[in-house]
Amino acid sequence: MRLVVDQGTPNLPDGVYQRSPWREVHLMTHSVLVPAAIAVVPKRQARALAAGWMSHVATDYLTHHDDAWSPLWPLTAKRWPAPVSYWQVEHHARPFAALDASGLILRGFVRRDAASVAAASVATAMLIRLVVAPGNPLNL
Repeated sequence: MRLVVDQGTPNLPDGVYQRSPWREVHLMTHSVLVPAAIAVVPKRQARALAAGWMSHVATDYLTHHDDAWSPLWPLTAKRWPAPVSYWQVEHHARPFAALDASGLILRGFVRRDAASVAAASVATAMLIRLVVAPGNPLNL
């Protein structure tokens, strides 16, 4: 199924990422301030949540160039574009996608549980697509 949008209708990502209140929600959830505040709660579950959240935020900071997040929002809107983008070909998206897919394939061989094998299958298709028809790395 393909979403077809006419010129006068905003597309879904713009509606989600660029309009209030969702823009502010995304900015807040990609700020290091929220998981840092949760990390000081003296409960193991809170620290685990903060660690997982912070690992996601760190990955986003390392893989977003033109759409970089502001790590200290709402204190500042300053962004630091990463040299690598997971989706922008001009910022090494193809090598990143190949490395990412290779890691998922390796996990499928090591873990052999249903989720890992399924992820490895999708990653194999993505890797083949990157080799056979290099275009947009996320365009399966």
